[in-house]
Amino acid sequence: MIFANLGSEATIDQAKRAVDMLEANALQIHLNVIQELVMPEGDRAFSHALDRIEKIVHHLSCPVIVKEVGFGVSAQAVRQLTSIGVQVIDVGGYGGTNFAHIENKRRENPLSDFNDWGINTVESIVEARSASSTDIIASGGIKTPAHIIKSLLLGGRAVGIAGFFLKYIVENKLEELLDVVDSYHEQLKSMMCALGVTEISQLERVPIILYGKTYHWLQQRGFQPEKLAQRS
Repeated sequence: MIFANLGSEATIDQAKRAVDMLEANALQIHLNVIQELVMPEGDRAFSHALDRIEKIVHHLSCPVIVKEVGFGVSAQAVRQLTSIGVQVIDVGGYGGTNFAHIENKRRENPLSDFNDWGINTVESIVEARSASSTDIIASGGIKTPAHIIKSLLLGGRAVGIAGFFLKYIVENKLEELLDVVDSYHEQLKSMMCALGVTEISQLERVPIILYGKTYHWLQQRGFQPEKLAQRS
């Protein structure tokens, strides 16, 4: 599977060229408003982004994935994106690579409040799933098989891991990383067996207990986290 990737400022022609050039199976359009605001030379205007994404969705023959880059998504944003035909949303939650922190290192006067800005991955998955039945990719700080299973339990259809694997391959050989991936697959099978499921889709029926900050966040947002604990 190959995904082309462009920002929300892209035109229809640029989107088509990117997909054709890579013979891509899908196009990712990334949303990185906070990164741009912190970046010294970044964009400061984001008008009509939704209109541009809608045009790309309706003119491309492949699926369009909209992806956040580390600041998460809200239910309101997901509703807007699915209303224009976006088929897949990658939540890119807070907790992984922090592009505000990276860009602040390049500034003479850091905008340090943005270092802690965003909706974390767990909350983003629940927000996105509550707003739409569209496919959700869970990403943002995911490192372990347990993180993967939890993301799928919450409603993710797939999981993205970047930083952890990239750091691993810098410090080790490719063959060793492939062994890690194989190990993850085996651990995921064992966890699914322990939960009594044979298909990933069945994980959404397994009850989950949420607590602490996450519970209070979801409760205040009206997502009734108690229902997740009572499902079967």
